[in-house]
Amino acid sequence: IQMPDMDGLEATAAIRQREAQRGGHVPIIAMTAHAIKGDRERCLAAGMDQYLSKPIRPNQLLEAISTVLGVRAAQHSPSGAEEPVDWAHAKSTVKGDLRLLRSIVQAFVEESPRLIEDIRQAIAAGDAKALQIAAHTIKGSLRYFGARQAFDLAYKLEELGREGKLADAQGVFPLFQQRMGEVVPRLMEFLGGSG
Repeated sequence: IQMPDMDGLEATAAIRQREAQRGGHVPIIAMTAHAIKGDRERCLAAGMDQYLSKPIRPNQLLEAISTVLGVRAAQHSPSGAEEPVDWAHAKSTVKGDLRLLRSIVQAFVEESPRLIEDIRQAIAAGDAKALQIAAHTIKGSLRYFGARQAFDLAYKLEELGREGKLADAQGVFPLFQQRMGEVVPRLMEFLGGSG
């Protein structure tokens, strides 16, 4: 955040101002040595996409990068080349126990319509806290299945709920619905087949 000449907040404001005139979006991740209360909020309010405090852990940085790039990739490439579900990841999570995986998939397939509707209703009602909770709930299962693109969008919705950015959430939600429309049929195929 602290840099010579112009600090990170000023630089971000300048970049976002230029984007407002010319279009586009440069992903910005704040990295700071100071974990001062209110720092995160100031960075996100300035227009940064993510916030990390030092010491930076590599997996934390990779997750932040994939989140900001994942959402942008979903916005620019609706079909995407990535598989909606990473079955190798899902099977490794249950250590190869396909009966356990089947029961988890079944529960998710039954619950996901309600969870998606909870997100939609939270956005429609302008309830940022409910959005944050609903997106967080579905996000955990999506990570479990290695559904990276849907996970990234759920994470983004959770963050937008936390930040009270409901107008932005309205733009992300259709992308999330689209991804879920790819994930759920794959899960149902698994239930219908031998696994």
